[in-house]
Amino acid sequence: MKQWVGLGKFLAGHMQIIVPICVALGVLFPQQIGVLKPLFPPSSPL
Repeated sequence: MKQWVGLGKFLAGHMQIIVPICVALGVLFPQQIGVLKPLFPPSSPL
């Protein structure tokens, strides 16, 4: 459990760097990132 909390704190502290990198990777490499799609449920409309 401590590892999850530590990971969460790290991600929260570095969100300004992580988000643009993830967006750039998704735009530049959609085919490679697309294999992760089954891991995430489809978003529901609001």
